[in-house]
Amino acid sequence: MTEPLGIAGTVLGLLGKVKGLFEGSDKKTLVTSMLTAVLTVAVIAAGYLVVGHHATPGSQEVKLGGLDLGGYCASYSYDDNDEDFCSSAIDLDKACSWQWSIPLRAKGTGIDSTQCYSSSGKRRGGIKDMTGYCEATFKGSADVEASSAGNKWVCRTKIDKAAACDWQYQKNDPLAREEGGLWYCYARAKV
Repeated sequence: MTEPLGIAGTVLGLLGKVKGLFEGSDKKTLVTSMLTAVLTVAVIAAGYLVVGHHATPGSQEVKLGGLDLGGYCASYSYDDNDEDFCSSAIDLDKACSWQWSIPLRAKGTGIDSTQCYSSSGKRRGGIKDMTGYCEATFKGSADVEASSAGNKWVCRTKIDKAAACDWQYQKNDPLAREEGGLWYCYARAKV
């Protein structure tokens, strides 16, 4: 509180000096000069009050605990995860049925040669939109994609660690940090 009072005293002192400099001048020059000085000081004082005086108090981070990536992925119906992705193996029979909108069976010798067949054995064709199948299956996931993993297709989505911390600890704007190969969640706390 003493700093704003010091600024006010400095302003009054400057105005007195400005008035002394222009005592022999006409009133218009004196008023213009004083207004310019007052506006300049007002802008500087406002900057101090807005930026300096009301600066956000410091904060520290409070460790909430470990991050349960498996639980986070399971909450979106994925059955597997690694450090970066939630994933689930694609049931190719279901993908065929989704692609052609009728019950079909998948047959193939590899992930790139799968074909869809009716129960009578009639070939319908391949699965043309594997990512579309993943998007339809995992509607709650952002940026879900189809990807090959070894000898199988999977639906997967990148894990947003901060969102996973928010899901697990129900805190706004949490932080996720890796420590020694494990992920932990932190909350920002005011000091």
